[in-house]
Amino acid sequence: LSPITPPNECVLFLLNHPWPEAERPFVAELAVVILSTGSLCPLRESIPDFVFDNYTFYMTDLAAILPSADFLLVFNYLYEIGLYENQEELEDYSFCILARAGQIDAMKKLIELGGNASNVDDSDFSPLMHAVKHDDSRTATWLIEQGVVLEYCHPKTNANPISIACAEGNEQMLRTILRQMWIQVQKDKKPVIRDLARKISPSVKDPTFKQLIQAHVDKENARFPLSTGMPKSQSRGKKKNVVYSEVVM
Repeated sequence: LSPITPPNECVLFLLNHPWPEAERPFVAELAVVILSTGSLCPLRESIPDFVFDNYTFYMTDLAAILPSADFLLVFNYLYEIGLYENQEELEDYSFCILARAGQIDAMKKLIELGGNASNVDDSDFSPLMHAVKHDDSRTATWLIEQGVVLEYCHPKTNANPISIACAEGNEQMLRTILRQMWIQVQKDKKPVIRDLARKISPSVKDPTFKQLIQAHVDKENARFPLSTGMPKSQSRGKKKNVVYSEVVM
C-alpha cells in the first residue's frame, strides 16, 4: 500500500488480510478513515471531523463490504468517539445505514443485541423506507418479516414505503411491499391493509390483494398512481430529487 493506492483497494486489502483477532478493531477503524478521507491517514484524533462531515454515505459503502462483526465494531467505535449521544441513537443510525447497504446479517446481530428495526434516523426515514428507496426488495421483504411498523409515515411529508415506491415508478417494489404486507396482516390480523384500502377507496371495506395493486397501477382510476415520470434508482448512492409526499397515502 502507498499514499496513491485507491481507497477501495486499501480497504479490500485490509479486509482480506488474515489479521489476528486483536487487530481487527483497529483495522475496522482504519477502514473508516480511508473511506472518509480518501487516503491513508490512521490518526485517531482526525477521525471524528471527517466522519461527522461524511459518515452517512461512507458508512453505507463500508456496510456493503465489511463483514457484519467488523461493521458493528466500527459503530461501537463511532459511539466511543462521541458521534452518537447514546446507544439508542447508535441503533437508529445503524439499522438505517445497514438497510441502505442491504446488510441483513448485520441487522440480525443488532436485533440479537436488542435493537429495534423500526427505529428512524435523523431524516425520519425508517430502515424499510431506505430499502424501498434503494430498490432492495430482499431487504424490504426481510424487514417486513421481522414485524417492522408498517403504518409508519414521515412526520413532515407523510411519505411511507408505498408512496416512495409509487413516486419512483417502481411497480415491482410496490408489488413486493403490498404482497409482504398482505401476508403479514393475514397472519397477525392487523388492520393495516383495511385502513390502507379506505384511504385508497372508501367504498372498499375488505380489499383483495389484486384490488390493492390495481388501486396504484390503474392510471385512469388510481387516486395515488404509480409514477411514470420518475424512473427507479439504478444503484445505491445515486441521489434524486423525488418529492415523496406527492403521492402520500
